[in-house]
Amino acid sequence: MDNTNKTKLMLLSQIVGIKPAEIADAVGVSRPYLSRLIHEDAFCGSAEFWNALELKLATLVQNRRSRVFQTPATRLPEEHEIVS
Repeated sequence: MDNTNKTKLMLLSQIVGIKPAEIADAVGVSRPYLSRLIHEDAFCGSAEFWNALELKLATLVQNRRSRVFQTPATRLPEEHEIVS
């Protein structure tokens, strides 16, 4: 098996800001398992791991702690603008 999934995982983690510990917890694997997957070229992970990650991906992205896109602060409406 090639490392395409591993590459995607690393890019996703970096771009979206999901920590490896969060991935391990969401998928139900140990942190050492995920560390081994990330750092050992010969270890590609199980099909069960990749399937579980696929199912949890939307939740991981939705619950991330950092923003993907940098945007300027927006003006909040004044109270009298909200009340009709």
